[in-house]
Amino acid sequence: MNGCFGGCLGRIVALLLLVLVVALLWRFGPDLADAWVDRHLPTASEDTSPELAGNVMVRYERLLAGVSEEILLTGAEVESLLRYSFEGVFPESVTEPAVGIADGEVRLTFLVERSALDLPGPDALLAPFPARLPMEGRGRLLPGSDRRALLVLHRVDLMGVPLPRRWISMVLPTVLPSGAGDLPPEAIPIALPPGVGEIRLDGDLVVIRATP
Repeated sequence: MNGCFGGCLGRIVALLLLVLVVALLWRFGPDLADAWVDRHLPTASEDTSPELAGNVMVRYERLLAGVSEEILLTGAEVESLLRYSFEGVFPESVTEPAVGIADGEVRLTFLVERSALDLPGPDALLAPFPARLPMEGRGRLLPGSDRRALLVLHRVDLMGVPLPRRWISMVLPTVLPSGAGDLPPEAIPIALPPGVGEIRLDGDLVVIRATP
């Protein structure tokens, strides 16, 4: 009973906060909307670069060749791969991915086209905002089946406002490849590349192990 009450209360508070933000931005105009969005834009790591992505790919080739059994990646290295080596992994509506990893949790931040969002209520609610809006998902990397790992999100923010779980099930699959098949909508499948047997988190690092 208490758990249900707490969860319901949290969803109500999040919904009221989102409505309050939209109401304020409607009242005070696009300048305030732009300023609010700017506060939550994805920020690339200072170390992110095409060169860093290239170095990771060299280590990956060594892993496949059996020279090493595992490689450890920082958030900046994963971010470099997403930005410079794995272009096309996200739909066209998603740009500027940023990755943070701390204490076994992943933070994935990106910009999404406003037109791609499937939020309840009239589309005019988002009219004061820019064409691309910041979203952030927080979650953990878990083992899956069929040679997949799963990034399971426990929180999704839109412009810094946490979305109720019911909204996540509507919004997330429209912008990320989540909820495929029998997976819950907050689970994003990550296919294991050939030669890779495991992808997991260890503190502030992603561990990629070769197939035994």
